[in-house]
Amino acid sequence: MIPVVLGGEGEVLDLGQATRLFTAGQTAALWLRDRVCSFPECSIPAHWCDAHHLIHWLDGGVSQLSNAALLCGRHHGGAPATDCSGR
Repeated sequence: MIPVVLGGEGEVLDLGQATRLFTAGQTAALWLRDRVCSFPECSIPAHWCDAHHLIHWLDGGVSQLSNAALLCGRHHGGAPATDCSGR
C-alpha cells in the first residue's frame, strides 16, 4: 500500500518516495505557488522552470510540495538546496 495525497481535481500531489519525479498536478501547484524561479534575484517565469527537490531524492527527500521549488535551467543544474527560497 502506498499513501497518496490528492488535490481537489483528483491529481496526485504527494507520493512520498514512491516516485522520483514530480507529477503534472504538483508542477501546476508549484507554478501557482512560486510563479518564478525560486533562486534569489531570478525572475524567470514558472513555465520555463523545472521542479527541484530541496532535499535530494537520493538523500531521502520526498516528491511533495513542501520539498519542492521551481528552478530555471540556469539554476537547476547545480543549485544547492540552501540557495532556494522556496517562495
